[in-house]
Amino acid sequence: MPERETSQTVDDAAAEWAGRIDRGPLSIEDEAALETWLRDDVRRLGALARAQALFDSTDAARALGRDFEPAAFKPATPAKTSRRQLIRWGGGALAASVAAGAAGLTLSSYASRAYASQRGEIRLIPLDDGSAITLNTETRVRVRERRAQLLDGEALFEVAPGQRPFVVSVPSLSISTTTAAFVVRAIAGEPVSVLVREGAVSVDGRDGPVRVGPNQTFALASKRSAVQPVDPATLSRRLAWREGKIAFEGETMQAAAREFARYSDMRLIIDDPDLAREPISGLFAANDPVSFARSASRSFGARLTVEGRTVRLSRAMSPSQS
Repeated sequence: MPERETSQTVDDAAAEWAGRIDRGPLSIEDEAALETWLRDDVRRLGALARAQALFDSTDAARALGRDFEPAAFKPATPAKTSRRQLIRWGGGALAASVAAGAAGLTLSSYASRAYASQRGEIRLIPLDDGSAITLNTETRVRVRERRAQLLDGEALFEVAPGQRPFVVSVPSLSISTTTAAFVVRAIAGEPVSVLVREGAVSVDGRDGPVRVGPNQTFALASKRSAVQPVDPATLSRRLAWREGKIAFEGETMQAAAREFARYSDMRLIIDDPDLAREPISGLFAANDPVSFARSASRSFGARLTVEGRTVRLSRAMSPSQS
C-alpha cells in the first residue's frame, strides 16, 4: 500500500500548482494533471485554496506598497522568498479565513473553460465578472476567471472593471488591463496585433511593456514593434466583422481571397498574378465571396467563373472561352 503523503508534502505541491496557475492559463495537459492531482487526495483542494489565497493576499499587499506588506513577507535578507516558505508562513489564521470558501470549491473552480467559433460564426461569450468576449470566425480561446488565452483567431475583449487585472495571452505577447475594449488578432502567417477601442492596455512583449491607448494599434513586427494611431474610419473597418462584414482599404486581391477563406467554404482562386496584386477597397458580406468576385470582375475587367464551391477570377481568356 503506497505511503500517505504528509501535510507538508501536500502543501508544497499545492504551492507549485498555485504558482503555475498564477503565471497564466494552464495548458489542456496541465489542467488534466491538476484535476487528477486534486481528485487523488481530499486534502489537496483545501491546500490549493490556501496557496492561491496566500498568493492573492501577497499581491494585493504589495500593490499598496512596502508599508502595507505583512511582516512575514519582508525577508531580512535580499534572498528570494520560496513558494514553500509562503505556504509555511500562511499559518492557522489564513487557513481559517479560507476554510468556508474551500468547503464550497469544486475541481472546475481551477479549470479554464474552452470556447470556439465555427467558420463563418460570430459568437458572444459573457463572463461571470461582467466582461464579454466576441469571437470572430474560427477562433479558439480558453478562459479562467480574469485570464484568457487566445489560441488562434480574432476576438474582441470588453473588460468590466475588477479588483484584478484582466490578462490575455497569445504567443509572444501578454495584454493586461483593468477595464478596456480591445481586439486581439493572432492568425497563423500574420503578425499578432492589438487594437484598442476604449480604455488602455499594457502590452508586454519582447521589447518590454508598452501602453496602447484608445484608437491605437500595436503589431508584433519582425524588427521592432510600435504603437500607431488609428483613425475612426479604420477602426470601423477593423471591427466590421462583428456585423458579418469584411472591409478592405487597399489590400491586395490575394489578401482579400485569404480573408474570405476564413469565413466561407467557397474557394476564391485568382489565376492571374497581376490581378492577385491589384488593390481592392470596399465593404462586403463575409459569407458571400461570389458577390465580392463579381464586383472585382467588373472593376478589373476580369473573367468570373463559378464551378461548384470554387470561384475563379482570371484576366486571360483562351480561344475556346472567347
